[in-house]
Amino acid sequence: MKHRIISLLKWYTLSLLFFFFTIFIITFYIKNIGDREKVITHFPKIALKNQFGQLKTIDDYKGKLILIDFWFSGCEPCLEEMKFFPELLKKHDDLVILSMSVDSPKWTQSLLNQKRKPWDFLEEKKLNWTFYNVNKENLNSFKVNSFPTYFIIDKNGTLLGSPKSGLYAVENKLGSIFTANLSFKKYISTCSKKDIIKIFRLYTILFILFSLIYVIVKYFKRNKSKNSH
Repeated sequence: MKHRIISLLKWYTLSLLFFFFTIFIITFYIKNIGDREKVITHFPKIALKNQFGQLKTIDDYKGKLILIDFWFSGCEPCLEEMKFFPELLKKHDDLVILSMSVDSPKWTQSLLNQKRKPWDFLEEKKLNWTFYNVNKENLNSFKVNSFPTYFIIDKNGTLLGSPKSGLYAVENKLGSIFTANLSFKKYISTCSKKDIIKIFRLYTILFILFSLIYVIVKYFKRNKSKNSH
């Protein structure tokens, strides 16, 4: 009996780990991989002023992989991804990030200058991470109606798409899924304890249910073999 219980616990632990791993991979793919609906085929060449007071268009960044990030300061999903941008820029020299905010220019500049939490990771003086402010008219031109929205443009100025995750799109474009360590780090950081407990409960219920079915089937098979003898 003791041997059976130990064997059952081993099977439960191994299958639980496999279940968690499967759920992790599936949800990671759903959240990060693939593009949003393609609403524009070319990124508009609108001149906007950055935090240095320079007027720039998308053509000024040719020769680099460009990640365009539409955000605002009260957007939690924006924060979840943006806080990994400094590490992403250190990892890839041939990347520039253009963060387009719908906040007022004054408010964006105050976030950059004062380093207030939770936006204290924002980097004001980096030439490869520049900040712009956009109005409703600009948003209509870019066909942006949700936040965050990302666009990725290659070194020739061709719009590659509007990925679900800008972080993953860059890591995959400049490396592969096996080097997308920041994307995995972000995904793990967004998994709450409540989500893990829910998955654990669901699996435990399923495990008990399948174990009962297995025991019942085995019991009937034994009885059937006894009756046949």
